[in-house]
Amino acid sequence: MAAELPADLTDSDCVSFGRPNLPEIFAQVGALAAARNVVLHAGKWKKVAVFACGPPGMLEEARQLCTQNLHGVDFAFHSELFEF
Repeated sequence: MAAELPADLTDSDCVSFGRPNLPEIFAQVGALAAARNVVLHAGKWKKVAVFACGPPGMLEEARQLCTQNLHGVDFAFHSELFEF
C-alpha cells in the first residue's frame, strides 16, 4: 500500500543537495510507517525497504540506522556502492 503524496508537492520538495540527514529521515519514515500500519511481515513487524546508493560512509550510516528498529519498524537494507 503506497502512501498518498500531498497534492501541493513540488519538485523542490523531492530534490535536495548535499548529504541527507539520515537519522532524521529514518525517524520520520519510521513514525509514518508505525502510524499507518504500513505492512505487517508475518503479523509481527512493520517493514520498510531502504535502498541506498552512495559513498561507503553514508552506506554504513544507513545500514546502522536500519538495525535500530525505530518505532517498531523493521528496516530492510539494500545498497549499491559507488566511488569517484
